[in-house]
Amino acid sequence: KEQLAGASPLGVGRAVRGSMQAAAAANNVAPQVDSCLAGSPRGSRRMVRRESAIVRENLVTALAAYNAKEVKDAKRTIFKPDADGCDCSGWIWSTLCAWRGRSLRHILPPWFVVVLEAVLVCVLCEPNIMGARVLRLPSAGSVQEGYSLLAVPVSFLLVFRLNRAAVRFYDARAAFGKLIEICRVLCAQAAEYCGHDHRARDDCCRWAVAFPVASRNYLRGIAPDATVELRGILTAAEAHRMNCAAMQPLLCLDRMRAAMRAGMQSNNLESAMLVSQQLRCMEDSITILTGTVGTMERINNTPLPFAYVAHLRQFMLIYLLGMPWAFQSSYGWATVLVIGLVSFAMLGVEASAVACERPFSSNANHLPMDAFCKVVSKNIEQILSQATDDELDLEGGVPGKGLE
Repeated sequence: KEQLAGASPLGVGRAVRGSMQAAAAANNVAPQVDSCLAGSPRGSRRMVRRESAIVRENLVTALAAYNAKEVKDAKRTIFKPDADGCDCSGWIWSTLCAWRGRSLRHILPPWFVVVLEAVLVCVLCEPNIMGARVLRLPSAGSVQEGYSLLAVPVSFLLVFRLNRAAVRFYDARAAFGKLIEICRVLCAQAAEYCGHDHRARDDCCRWAVAFPVASRNYLRGIAPDATVELRGILTAAEAHRMNCAAMQPLLCLDRMRAAMRAGMQSNNLESAMLVSQQLRCMEDSITILTGTVGTMERINNTPLPFAYVAHLRQFMLIYLLGMPWAFQSSYGWATVLVIGLVSFAMLGVEASAVACERPFSSNANHLPMDAFCKVVSKNIEQILSQATDDELDLEGGVPGKGLE
């Protein structure tokens, strides 16, 4: 145990193999042990399991240290209403009185323009302010009746805009959920199918941990130092290569595919037909991971057409700027309050659509991708820990304490 402390995975495997050969030579059973190490079916499988269980503990320890780091976006605005009773706190404190997560930066500039224009109209049309009416508006009835018809196309444009943004948000969340699911499946397959080759298995799991991190970086257009963020998971050379990659997810996929191929090529314990089936299953998982990145890339790089967004904003702004001229004669100074509320509602819908249509940045309403990366690493840590305990149970070891 003292010799194995702090050793690399390859060094641990060699130390275990060398200690077993030395002990066998001292007890005059070297031929039996040599045959076991050379390829006796039962003995070889047992030897590989014992080596693999010890080496896997190093990767599990590294994953535990990585998972202990603080999640950057843990305080995202995630509202989950209480479905069991009256959701009073959700109505009052979580939504009505909450300012964090509101798209005020998109709402306030055009809202101020509309409200100031309403104030100006009231000043010009009220005789008590200027001494006499500067402007005399036509009768309110005919103007308001015709103006109310414009609300129909504006409402339709806003509803369609928000609906498409909500669909895009859901598709993005579904794609990242599929990414998490397939990472679990792929690492479970690696732990089961590549148990004979701990290097291939660990390489596949390490790059599976790095894959969601690389996907997040690519979608956000950022390039944090992987040597710092993935310390203990990737080597310095691997992290540098990931930093230099133009599309980091492709590098992770290629490395997982290479590890999978190496693990299948070194499998001399199973039939060729079974190995080919295992290879196909793992390749299918990697193909699905490629598709999830492609889906999120499509959502991120293809916003709603410019012609639609420009027409909506122009028509809505003209509609809001024309409301004071149509309703001032009926409402007087109350026109400012009415216009302020109506414009805040309409502009808020459009701003909500802007905030949700590409949910990959660090915005409060966007997907908590840092937390998703931690979910993947914790799941992989659990998969490897369970596989280690299972192998130690088969060999008579104590789970969590290594081999006696």
